[in-house]
Amino acid sequence: KKGEEIAEAQRTNQPSGKCHYCLMISKTCKEVTKSIPARGGAAPKEELLFINAEEEFFYEHATVKFNYSVQDETDSCLSGRWSFDDVPMKPFRTVMLIPADSIPTIMEKLKEFLTV
Repeated sequence: KKGEEIAEAQRTNQPSGKCHYCLMISKTCKEVTKSIPARGGAAPKEELLFINAEEEFFYEHATVKFNYSVQDETDSCLSGRWSFDDVPMKPFRTVMLIPADSIPTIMEKLKEFLTV
């Protein structure tokens, strides 16, 4: 029955329910940097930190990815400091478009990560 539905969907060029990409939005943050890059030099690379570490595996396989700041919209304590020694962090959202055929590979990496 399902095979017939997919064949019909392909024949009529209608959606068949198959997902080709997954869209993921993650909570991330970057250190607040006050340093000014040297003239002519490249800006220092800011490290993106994932609030949920496992989401970094999806980031590695994403074909499209971008960040946007949510500093003005958030009241999360993650954007502040836990102690005076902590570096202040700026909150972001990271949007990722992940090919559906990469999901099994990502899941295998996650299993390895979680069993260590």
